[in-house]
Amino acid sequence: MMAFIALISIWLAGVPVVSRLFDWFFHEDTEGKRRQKEILEFERNKEIERRNERLGISKNLIAETRVNQKQLQPFSEAVVKVLDNMSETSYEDKFPKRLYFERNGYSALSGKLGLLNEDIIKKLKEYYIELLHIEEGYKKLKTIHGTPYGFLIYLQIKEKLEYDEIVKFLKHAKDVYVSGEDLIKNLKEQG
Repeated sequence: MMAFIALISIWLAGVPVVSRLFDWFFHEDTEGKRRQKEILEFERNKEIERRNERLGISKNLIAETRVNQKQLQPFSEAVVKVLDNMSETSYEDKFPKRLYFERNGYSALSGKLGLLNEDIIKKLKEYYIELLHIEEGYKKLKTIHGTPYGFLIYLQIKEKLEYDEIVKFLKHAKDVYVSGEDLIKNLKEQG
């Protein structure tokens, strides 16, 4: 009986050692897995954060581009209605008296544009450069400020030189309008 008690006490004494060895072995493995899981979770959270930031940037740029597109729309419509189709226009279809494009959002977000696709960054830069050219070019065309689209027909007859310059400007503005619509589509896809 004494031998039995001795065996049980040796066995009981060894259980904590074996238990500790068992815990140590599996704890190390669990610790490594835990660290790996933390790293993956950190990377996933960073990617979600970048995606959310890209989405915010895209939404802001889309909103600003839409505002600018509304400024460009009369020029694009004039090309389609008057120059391409020679259709009648109403007296309400007028060119703006002054032209100013929004650039505040683009300027404020310029440091974060690197989160966007390189193609989109290139298109954004080109679009805003072209807006500046259109803004400056429109200042020179005082003849059409606030006039109805139909006034172009009068200019075609009376002021051929000025008419040609205006047509060139309007076609350029229409091209920029089309690129702005494409930019909005690309920004939506990016977000």
